[in-house]
Amino acid sequence: MFEIITDESTNTYSFIYKTINNQVILTGLSYFSKAETEHAIANCKTAGLKKISFERKTASNGKFHFIVKDDKHRIIAKSMYYTSEVGMQNGIESFRNYCIASK
Repeated sequence: MFEIITDESTNTYSFIYKTINNQVILTGLSYFSKAETEHAIANCKTAGLKKISFERKTASNGKFHFIVKDDKHRIIAKSMYYTSEVGMQNGIESFRNYCIASK
C-alpha cells in the first residue's frame, strides 16, 4: 500500500510503499506537489510490472538494496536495506506481486 508523506519543514511530498505487515519496502523521491507525488506513484506501479525497472545494488557496508526506475531510467524510488540478496529479491517480488494484483 502506498502512503503519501508531507514534510512540512521543506514543503515537499514523498511516498512510501508498505507491505500488509506494515513494513516499509520503498521510499520515493521528494516532490514539490501532491500531484507530482501521485504521478510518481502511478509511474512506480507501472515500473513494478517490468523486471527491467529494478536495479539491484550492494552498498559499501555489504547490505543489498534496489532502485525502481521509470522508462527513461530516472529513479522513482529506493528500497530499504536487506542483509541478504535473497531478502532483497523477496522485496522485489513482493512489490511486483502488488503491482500485478493492482493492475
